Amino acid sequence: MCKRFIVLLAVFGLLAWSTSASFAQDDCASAVAIDGNGSASGSTVGATPAGAPALFPNAPAHWYSVVGTGFPIVANTCGDGSNYDSAMSVLSGDCDNLAVVGNNDDDNCGQPGWTGRSSVTWDSEDGATYYIVVHGWETDAGSYELTTIALDGSNCALALAIDS
Repeated sequence: MCKRFIVLLAVFGLLAWSTSASFAQDDCASAVAIDGNGSASGSTVGATPAGAPALFPNAPAHWYSVVGTGFPIVANTCGDGSNYDSAMSVLSGDCDNLAVVGNNDDDNCGQPGWTGRSSVTWDSEDGATYYIVVHGWETDAGSYELTTIALDGSNCALALAIDS
């Protein structure tokens, strides 16, 4: 009985979502906001191309937004939930005029033998909105685990370990 109730809640949208990316977020306007020290997981299987043709014209993608803190921010797909050749782009500006802040494909998160995982670190401006686009190389798609870490001086060693 309990399982049916949960399914009904989920079907009718009454169950609050946490950080799952199982809904449409395939362009800048539908980017899902995440915290500067947050995470989200999902799959780009069946997603539409990212919408920024100059960067990744054929890549199925999911869009996220994060607000800058005035300190560096790290975004990565280094978690165990990432299972494909992911790439990542970070953009700033409004949806009609985006500029590339950084991008990465296959830095392997500093771990020998890991492939297909990505990490981008950028200096954020306090209050500015940044768009993190998780996509694949060419048309690759799969599951990912996105993590963001807003650095404030007390956790820089963590970022260096991930981004080295």
